[in-house]
Amino acid sequence: MMPRVFALLIGVDDYKSGRIWNLEACAHDALLMKQWLVQDLQVPKENIALLLNQEATKRRIEDTFMSHLVNNPAIAEGDALIVYFAGHGSTLRAPPDWCEGKPPRVQVLCPYDHDTNGPEGRVAGISDRSLFAMLSELSIVKGDNITLILDCCFPNAQLGSSARDRRFVRYTPTSKAAPEDLFSGLWRGAIGQRFRGEFGFFQDDCQSHVLLAACRPGEKAMEWKEGGKFTSEFLSVKDALPLHQMKYSDLSEHLSKGLSHIQQHPVCIGRRKDRVIFNGVPFVADASLVPVDGEKGCLRLEMGAMHGVVEGTEFSIHEHNRFGSINPSLDSFRVYEVHPTWSLARRKSMNKPGGRGSWARITRWNSRTPFRVYVKRTCSYLFRRLLGRSKNSGEQLDGIPVNEGLNIVQVDTSAEADMSVGVHTRDVRVQNLDHLVPPTAHPIIRLEKDRSRSGVILNEAARFHMHLHRTNPAKPFHELLGLEIFRLDPHTQRRIGSNLLIDGIAAISHSEGARYAVVLHNRSDADLWPYLAYMDSNGVDIQLLYHPQPSSPVPPLRKRSSVEIGCAGSGIPPLNFPFPDNQQQESAFLKLFVSTSYTSMGSLEQSSSAHSHPSTPVPPPTPATASKAEPQNWDTALACITMRRNEKRKDKELSERITKILKQRDEALRSVDIRPIERNVDNLLEELESRRDLSQIIVHVDMDAFFCNVELFDDPSLQGKPFAVAGGVISTASYEARKYGHTILTTVFLAFVAKKLCPDLMLLKSHYNRYSEMSEKVMAIFERYDPTMLAAGCDEGYLNITKYCEEHILDASACVQEIRDTVFKETSLTVSAGIAPNKNKPNGQYLLPFDRDSIKAFMHDLSIRKVQGVGRVNERLLEAMGIKTCGDIFEHRATLQLMDKRFGLIFLLRTHLGIASNVVEPIQREERKSIGAERHVTFHALHDKVQILRQLEAVAGELENDMVREGWTGKTVTLKYKLDTFQVFTRSKSFDRWVSSKKEDLFAIGKELLLPELPLTLRLIGLRVTKLKDLHAQKTEPAGGIKRFFESANSSPRKRPRLEIDGEDCNDDDEIEHVEEEHESMPGFYEEDESGEGRGLDEEEENNISHDLGPRYHEQRPRPPASAPGPSRITQSDSLFPIAIRSKPISARQDDRTSSSRNQECPICKKGLETDNKGLNAHIDFCLSRNVILEAQAAAQSDPKDFALSRSNIAKGKRKRKS
Repeated sequence: MMPRVFALLIGVDDYKSGRIWNLEACAHDALLMKQWLVQDLQVPKENIALLLNQEATKRRIEDTFMSHLVNNPAIAEGDALIVYFAGHGSTLRAPPDWCEGKPPRVQVLCPYDHDTNGPEGRVAGISDRSLFAMLSELSIVKGDNITLILDCCFPNAQLGSSARDRRFVRYTPTSKAAPEDLFSGLWRGAIGQRFRGEFGFFQDDCQSHVLLAACRPGEKAMEWKEGGKFTSEFLSVKDALPLHQMKYSDLSEHLSKGLSHIQQHPVCIGRRKDRVIFNGVPFVADASLVPVDGEKGCLRLEMGAMHGVVEGTEFSIHEHNRFGSINPSLDSFRVYEVHPTWSLARRKSMNKPGGRGSWARITRWNSRTPFRVYVKRTCSYLFRRLLGRSKNSGEQLDGIPVNEGLNIVQVDTSAEADMSVGVHTRDVRVQNLDHLVPPTAHPIIRLEKDRSRSGVILNEAARFHMHLHRTNPAKPFHELLGLEIFRLDPHTQRRIGSNLLIDGIAAISHSEGARYAVVLHNRSDADLWPYLAYMDSNGVDIQLLYHPQPSSPVPPLRKRSSVEIGCAGSGIPPLNFPFPDNQQQESAFLKLFVSTSYTSMGSLEQSSSAHSHPSTPVPPPTPATASKAEPQNWDTALACITMRRNEKRKDKELSERITKILKQRDEALRSVDIRPIERNVDNLLEELESRRDLSQIIVHVDMDAFFCNVELFDDPSLQGKPFAVAGGVISTASYEARKYGHTILTTVFLAFVAKKLCPDLMLLKSHYNRYSEMSEKVMAIFERYDPTMLAAGCDEGYLNITKYCEEHILDASACVQEIRDTVFKETSLTVSAGIAPNKNKPNGQYLLPFDRDSIKAFMHDLSIRKVQGVGRVNERLLEAMGIKTCGDIFEHRATLQLMDKRFGLIFLLRTHLGIASNVVEPIQREERKSIGAERHVTFHALHDKVQILRQLEAVAGELENDMVREGWTGKTVTLKYKLDTFQVFTRSKSFDRWVSSKKEDLFAIGKELLLPELPLTLRLIGLRVTKLKDLHAQKTEPAGGIKRFFESANSSPRKRPRLEIDGEDCNDDDEIEHVEEEHESMPGFYEEDESGEGRGLDEEEENNISHDLGPRYHEQRPRPPASAPGPSRITQSDSLFPIAIRSKPISARQDDRTSSSRNQECPICKKGLETDNKGLNAHIDFCLSRNVILEAQAAAQSDPKDFALSRSNIAKGKRKRKS
């Protein structure tokens, strides 16, 4: 727990006035005080204001006093406040009416500009009256726990002229400032206030603060080069006596004994001098100390296997458990029996006498998990090796002490290491290389070259690694624990959006001020005590986000229930995942510990010097209440969080867009009556509903763990074993393996990470030729039921089985069961099927009833994010409008109508009703827009130029193979690369010729685009060719004519047809087809969810393995034909829906595609002619005459619509001719 201490430290050696003798150790003393506060009392650096020499002017001291103490909102009443001053003291003659009584002299503290001219006259220091008024104001707003420490003096006699008196006494006479200057510099709050001035700073009845002064009034406060005598003695006492039990008055007595030989007697003044120092606030409970109990030779330690204790763990015995107070070891014990939350230990040495204590601290963990460290071969390292100064032993690593029994071992390469350490000339640099941490989230931490501090960091890193990888081998609750992470609304503190944690990974786009909530699920039959830790992999910090109170009568996580952490009403503040400003990506872990009995987990927390100490209050450890006979159990769950800074700008832009949209919505609603609008939309809904057609049966079929099942078919011995198909990364995993992490083991993920999650995982080499062979067999079976099926990959597709069911008199379920049985019978592979969008795997099928009520009920509570065409951006936009589910669309229908252009009313209304396209047909080659290849750097980002060019050359070779095999060329080449910060950039070059498909030419173009961008550190590189030309089509299709040339040059894209609310719509087929294109998704937004939020992987990573599965699977991945759960079909007259309109049955459509016209078509004017070749040639000669060309050009310029048919004629079924 972070102590509530705030301090203003002032040290002045050098003075602006030449008449003041400079001191030597005051600034040093102030720095030592800060070091004591930070290191011993664990006070955050931001809680300390330090003013040294030139910074410590009178105005600056007063301003800092107000801003850092009086007006600091972080300070609560009762917090410990310290004001320390080391420098010269002085006295001035008291002016008339200065105070009550008649003091001969006024005591002042001398700031840097003392006795010099200032803006308000000559500076006469900070007087006793001013300082008392300042401290009085502070006590009124922040409480009376204020300590004033003055290492200066106010002697009665003037100092002599000897150098010793001037140099080593913290007093200076004031020669220029006059008594009247005291009034001009008086603190404004002191005006009109009563003040007894005869005792100066030494007011024994003071109520606002306690004074610790270096000496009595009239004595001298001495200093030497090593520091002020008073400050040095004070810092030595804290190392000799327990401060948490010491009163101010007792402290002054101890200080006086240490300084009596130089006639300097520190004093303590104030009404509350019998308090414990700082009222005990800094001396909070040290969570690393846990209670012990038992006989002298055998003790029970309140730490067990859940804390990392094993047989052989050693701990020391101490008298108390308080931070910042000396607490020497009294005895040592070694554990011989371990239980989940407690252990038994006996003394290490029975011969040596030992003390009796009630608290224990682990001194040697005896960890079984090795922590592998790679020592970098720096110049400093080699120099020390030559001189024989580099030591590597069980207690030292390259001269860095390691002595906590954390099993730290040195390895030869960084690939084997969990951490790398480089000892340089000026600093020590450490880097976390744990395999669970993403390769791009390994920042280098620079530490001061301090052997002791370097050893602390190394030991903390080893403890971090031990706690991260530590689990209960029995896994009693492994399948019964769950975590969810949600964003919180900044105003209501309620959950928004979907669960960000998908199968143990949460990829979060960082945004300033974002707050989160965590939901813990207990599906077991036992009540559990949960402990949630945040582990920052970029450092060594471990912070407890949630720790239950021991006073709770029952465990917080009851059986078969959940606990919300951070949500409104939970009583726990929202969670803020820290993201350092100097990093592009943050990687961290949430680790959940659970036990069947309460235990304190405070010993888990630790903090590096680069981060502030965790601020979450953790209850102090308490003696155990559980008996030895009480059964106990424990377990853990782990979640990985990655946050990327490159989304910060996007999130900001999106937030600004949302604000703008909400403003537009409010303005639109302010000036209209929404009731007529709602009636119009209701009429539109009725029109849509009247055109719902449930006659078509659309089935989505998906093979179960396809690659793995093929391997299982070839090797039956794999049955029941966890295995995966993998090279360097996982392609897919068996369902036995997926129990250890569904997302990680079903997507492209590092194989050795998967091996860590599932130690028994068998990794098999891929056999893509075999997968292609089996895929062809499966697809051939599917085509028996729908010859025009749409293959959506090598292992899935969409089928329209309406005709098959009619011909064979089958219902949908029976037909789908027959398909699945046929696949299994002929291939021994299982397939799952949905007669509506579903997730019913493995080896299952699901049927949504074919009636409007069932479909609408299914859609009502469906998250809007699950709708095809609604991505992360549109999800946030809709949520800002109050639309989180498909059922919410109806409630906001009037607003959506007013903002139709932004949200797409028709698309959302169709989504609400569950109406979607039912057209299934193979991919058309002309739909392809680009062809490309790319390579992902799987393990480490590349920065070497030669290696990057080698990767680019390999990509060019892959692209050449694809272009030649599939018959494409193009005119634009695009280079794509992704930095190690996950930022994606593209560079393009266009040509007036068709690009060669040769590897050498593609590589040369890519190299030309890449070289100006170097140097770079890349994770991915790729090449793409666009503006494609289909070389296969050139062999079968006639060339385009002149009219088409003029039409493409002069015509402009058609605008989106306006939709009339009164129900009037055009029935032109071209208009219908245009609406189809416009309403595939929400208009106006083209989302590229590079963050992978909720998925855990980049889009590029999903497809970065090249599987040569045949030409049909190298086509562009299609959009599924049905984006809502409900087979539907719409008649030709419907012009409001984004669907393909067909007036003929499927069999008729097949005939249309296979039949050819007997008319011959002129390649110039595109006119159909019933003539022979001689007549056709004569017509072509006529078309090529100049007059016809001019006429064609004029016609195209005057009415481009006349040429629209030329486009529809070549659309290959995508657009129907006008009748």
